[in-house]
Amino acid sequence: MAEIKYYNEHYECICDINSSGEMHAEFTYPAEIEGLKYNVSKNGISAEYEELEYINKNEIFENTAAYLIWDVLSNVKGQVKSEDNLFFVEGKTKEFDYRLELGSSGLPIKLTTKPDIIEVTFKNVKIK
Repeated sequence: MAEIKYYNEHYECICDINSSGEMHAEFTYPAEIEGLKYNVSKNGISAEYEELEYINKNEIFENTAAYLIWDVLSNVKGQVKSEDNLFFVEGKTKEFDYRLELGSSGLPIKLTTKPDIIEVTFKNVKIK
């Protein structure tokens, strides 16, 4: 589960990332977009809502919350740092600088960006 603050709007979604780096995100909040699904991989992105599906092999959806989360999680690298019993990795994408906070298990807890585009709190993260 991910709680997302994206450009001052609040969203919630269920996310899965498989061993190939593909991410599947299904939004559960707000009610107006409940059931909206994104599938993101290095080959492109698709969006599905009710009976409509849009597939694009380009990165036209770069500015969606789902794409930004995938971009960080699939490309994160660097040295894990520790400060005040908090582990984190800092890095850059094409669009922003990010800080990904990690639990002692190495699983993500929180993602923030500069400029302040997105803040994601990850809950009940599991390895399948």
